[in-house]
Amino acid sequence: MIFLSVIGPIEILLLGIIYFILLISSLFLILKHEKSLSLFIWMLFIIFVPFLGSLLYVSKHLITNHKMSISTK
Repeated sequence: MIFLSVIGPIEILLLGIIYFILLISSLFLILKHEKSLSLFIWMLFIIFVPFLGSLLYVSKHLITNHKMSISTK
């Protein structure tokens, strides 16, 4: 109960905006880069584990792109 008094409406709004941006960007990246089965699995993961699923996919995408850019040099 004490923890809830520390978080105000501004913090909740900021967390909501961050989550929304993360969700939209991860859905866009999934639809752009994944194919049939992996697309379905990632979508399920984002639906059932919303914040963590989005965060993991964006991290996976950034790591994969970083490895690809290193290998082409």
